[in-house]
Amino acid sequence: MDMFKKRARLRAILVSAGLAAALALPIGVSADTTGGSSITPAASIRATIAIGSPVHVMSRVLATVDVSFTCDPIPVYDWETDTTMLTMNGYVQYGTVVIAQASGRSIASGSVEFYGGDVLCNGTTVYTRSVPVVASTIPWKSGAAVIGATISITDANMNGSDYASSGAIAVKLTR
Repeated sequence: MDMFKKRARLRAILVSAGLAAALALPIGVSADTTGGSSITPAASIRATIAIGSPVHVMSRVLATVDVSFTCDPIPVYDWETDTTMLTMNGYVQYGTVVIAQASGRSIASGSVEFYGGDVLCNGTTVYTRSVPVVASTIPWKSGAAVIGATISITDANMNGSDYASSGAIAVKLTR
């Protein structure tokens, strides 16, 4: 009988451990994962980017961010001639804007991507895009927020590119 009690006790321990693991799994899975996109660290490869401030909010759900950027001539490698040439004819391959704002114990956030448009990459021409960002978690409020933006500009054949990221920039959201 002693052996029977040991097996029963071992079985009870294994069943209890399995039950505890099964109950713990849903708790870990139900964690809030709606943080949205992250803000890319500041970086620059032949391009610059800046965020206009203040950022205007409409109806607490739409923030319009002015993103300004420039690009230098794009080096393009020609594999047939084994040479690299510079072109000033660029195209906005993609851009992103991410906003995060503390709101009590929550974080209001939103992100958007934008594409397209020809640009002259001469290092001096400044382009500005007004990018609307919709709040994806809770509404925006007037006050401090953090914004990050990126831009990638390519040549017509996508053989070379310029890139810039603002990193996290503190701005004020206003109505």
